[in-house]
Amino acid sequence: MNKVKEFRERYNLTQEDLAQKLKIDRSSVAKWESGENNPRLKYLFAMSSNTVRTSAGEYFENNAG
Repeated sequence: MNKVKEFRERYNLTQEDLAQKLKIDRSSVAKWESGENNPRLKYLFAMSSNTVRTSAGEYFENNAG
């Protein structure tokens, strides 16, 4: 499973909820989850500090490829 989706679901957030917290479009979250794009570091840090409360490093563990 994609790390962004795993983190989002862990905190019972919809794609729209996460997008609103990060002040981005829901389609960006969908693209991250589908693997079409990767989140910029600023969004990983925002998720780790404010939104999803996980370390940005966890995103990169087993998410290479």
